[in-house]
Amino acid sequence: MNQSVNRDVPEYNAAVAILEHLHDAIFILNDRGVIEYANKSATELLGVNSYKLNGCSLKEYLFIDPGDNWFGEALSGSNMEIEAQLKGLEYAIPVLISFGILEDAGTGLRFILVSARDIGWRKEMERLLNQKQIMTLSKSRYKEMGELAINLVHNLGQPLTSLQLKLDLSKKECGKEKPRLEKVTTHLEKMGELLQNIHKTVENARRFAHQSEDESLKALNVESALKKALEQLDYEFTEKNIAIVKKTPRKATHILANPLSIQQVLVTLLRKLIQANLESQIREERSIEIELSAENGKWIAVSIKSGSAYWQVPDDIMLTMDLKVVQLIVETTGGDFRWYNNKNSGILFQIRFPLNSGNEREQLQNLIALLHQS
Repeated sequence: MNQSVNRDVPEYNAAVAILEHLHDAIFILNDRGVIEYANKSATELLGVNSYKLNGCSLKEYLFIDPGDNWFGEALSGSNMEIEAQLKGLEYAIPVLISFGILEDAGTGLRFILVSARDIGWRKEMERLLNQKQIMTLSKSRYKEMGELAINLVHNLGQPLTSLQLKLDLSKKECGKEKPRLEKVTTHLEKMGELLQNIHKTVENARRFAHQSEDESLKALNVESALKKALEQLDYEFTEKNIAIVKKTPRKATHILANPLSIQQVLVTLLRKLIQANLESQIREERSIEIELSAENGKWIAVSIKSGSAYWQVPDDIMLTMDLKVVQLIVETTGGDFRWYNNKNSGILFQIRFPLNSGNEREQLQNLIALLHQS
């Protein structure tokens, strides 16, 4: 590597043999950042012969910001790691680079030892994971839109049928020789109520469609999101004869989140409990209990429980997928999601959203405290 080193001594040959058989790319630089040695893995990674590498600055083979002072920091003796990209012959190679200092006690010369590990496979795995998460969320979103369409059919079909019936009865009454005004008035009032229900259903669908185009974070009233979720499933609760028991705090609580995502979480969990109630063999009054509460001024807790529901197969693939999507959305907001299934006490979902979503340090402290509470 330099003139002070006797390349014929056994220690030198042993060191080179070790370096040549390492899987990581190894470079040894002088105090100017010039490559004096590169092992076999380094030449294969870059696709360049060793004689072309030796004498070149390592900076020539790195995509770096000109303002970065990593070389100065490495030379000062700080053992550091950076993620960077090496310039291969055909494409950039993502690598994790570690720096260390070697000193020649005899001459006082300092060398920089650089090891570069190819993390292309890790980046690819991260890309595939992100793609899988996006696809899972998209699949859930499409499913939610399909279920919304089904709800629209139910929520509009029944009132329209009743409206037509009341209209026919009103016409029939008006066609009589002596129509009774109070009966016609009753029919008209009922028709007005039905029209209001239809209007509310259309407004809910319009609001849902508007939110689906907006991915921004907003100050969201959790109680308001719960109310919209219950309105979306109102027809199913009535048709399946499931009572809703709701307990909310007096003071409104807000979190920073995407409204549609939180509504999707609540609707998914409520629909899972509807399904579990229908499949459960427990013969008692069906009900879902919902409670919102503030915890230590740091969290808003949402508890959704049904004592009349129980999953016989808790590891069902669709159930697991939907709950994983819920967990992903909640954890994206910095929150925590857990669920419990017990034959005697039923099914319980517990969600905690952070009240302070803008402070990542405080979020981390809250999550650590939550972990210790568990």
